[in-house]
Amino acid sequence: MPGYVVALFDDFVADPRGARLQRWIELEAPEGLSDDHVLRRIFRAKLVEVRRGQEAGLIDASWNPMDLVTLLTEIALSMAVGFSVISGIAGEARAGDSLGVRRAAAAEAARRLVAF
Repeated sequence: MPGYVVALFDDFVADPRGARLQRWIELEAPEGLSDDHVLRRIFRAKLVEVRRGQEAGLIDASWNPMDLVTLLTEIALSMAVGFSVISGIAGEARAGDSLGVRRAAAAEAARRLVAF
């Protein structure tokens, strides 16, 4: 799971338009996507992988797979794109803050979410 979050983080940093598209889809499109739409198929595949990891004892089985995927996606999104906005609003920058620090924090948060 940390690798998944880091890959999402890297994608969002490399192309923030992907993060905006993610939000747009969440806000506008869920009802409009057909059952066989590519985005629904991708999300279903993620849920299957989470369930498989839970069955194998690699992921805490107390999580609802949909909730876990949502949380992991939000960690990547907020640390990659949203963090600079929020820290600017709060007027607080962390000492030594960098993309690498935020990336590592996202990975660690994911690790802790799935740990037993």
